[in-house]
Amino acid sequence: METRLVDDARAILRAAMNAVALERVVPKRLLRHGRILDFPGGSCALPEQVRVASVGKAAGPMLDGFLDVLGPDPRPTESLVVQGRDGLAPGHPATIVTAGHPEPDAGSFEAARRVLDLARQAERGSLFVLLVSGGGSAMLEQPIDPAIELHDLAAFYRTLVGCGAPIGDVNAVRKTLSAIKGGRLLRACSPATCLTLIVSDVPGDDPALVASGPTIPDPDAYTRAAAVVLEYSLVAAAHASIRPWLERLLSGERPPDYRRSMVETDSNVSVLLGSADVLEAARRAAEEHGYLACVDTLADEVPVDDAARGLLDRLDAHAAAHPGRRVALIADGEVLSRVTGPGVGGRNQAFVLRCVTRIAGRPRCVLSAGTDGIDGNSPAAGAVADGDTLARARTAGLDSEAAFLASDSHGFFDALGSTIVTGATGNNLRDLRVLLASPA
Repeated sequence: METRLVDDARAILRAAMNAVALERVVPKRLLRHGRILDFPGGSCALPEQVRVASVGKAAGPMLDGFLDVLGPDPRPTESLVVQGRDGLAPGHPATIVTAGHPEPDAGSFEAARRVLDLARQAERGSLFVLLVSGGGSAMLEQPIDPAIELHDLAAFYRTLVGCGAPIGDVNAVRKTLSAIKGGRLLRACSPATCLTLIVSDVPGDDPALVASGPTIPDPDAYTRAAAVVLEYSLVAAAHASIRPWLERLLSGERPPDYRRSMVETDSNVSVLLGSADVLEAARRAAEEHGYLACVDTLADEVPVDDAARGLLDRLDAHAAAHPGRRVALIADGEVLSRVTGPGVGGRNQAFVLRCVTRIAGRPRCVLSAGTDGIDGNSPAAGAVADGDTLARARTAGLDSEAAFLASDSHGFFDALGSTIVTGATGNNLRDLRVLLASPA
């Protein structure tokens, strides 16, 4: 039986996600004035020829919002959507390519080929628009070395994503292996004007990290990637067709184009929506539910146990500073949770699992969910727990520690009816955590 705290946490999540729905946000952030398109931080002219590629978990809603703002003139010469399996339905006027996530598949290779071809068709005086959101790193891939085979790359990405490295380090390695990431797509569309509009799922909304920055050059990625490969012993984990490339990376060898100047290409980059937007939406929702709410951004890319301990300590401090009040701590970011077993779950459910024993018997609630509706290899977006969860688990014969070691956080919470299931949201703004406390 769920408590009022759990009901409130679920309601806060729903309200926050509704507030940042792309169909609401895009028309507010993109404004057209005649032949000028205004976007956060800048503007650009709208020529007769416009080509659009939309890539990532939010690809469909981003394209629809962009086309609504663009209106009937100019209509894109060609529109291409690269999406996961839960995206636009067949019959949409755009060309649709379904690609893999969280690992690249044959669709990812086909998507990269089509996007590169579309960019190369862009002529001087035309506009190439890239609408990009999280998930693009896997959905859009073409190895820089043709000898790298798909199954080897997919297996290596699986190891890379699961090694516990922060997303910036993971994407640095991806950039060195790719013919489209790290600014190489920008080179392909030269000499056309390039406009990149982003829905961000990365720390600090750094455009170079979203989908591994297809239109944002990053010559320093090679130095960073070499350090990551060494730190996590990735050469030994790589399959045969990738290992020589990693060895050349460690030796200091660099491709001829890695520091090429991009001054010949007029490029604009703008973040339309980021994690700060969903944090503020959740904070407002918590206040509307009667909580004194504050925002915390300190538990980003830290180990899951440290994140659980730190956020709960700060929730307790917030409650102690306001005796007699119901309080909320709203947090974002992505915790680091290594895969140590064969179970089903993800970092959000793992985070809540590590909170279960710490809040047992107390008037506390913890919710954590992926704003894309996906958590790891599970069908859930996340999970929620309160002070009664541990007792309910023991009654059901569940062991939270064993579930964590088996990487089976989903199995634990699913048995208790405490998962968060949203389905694919068509958005991706990192993870959202809602921690609530009421007076004893």
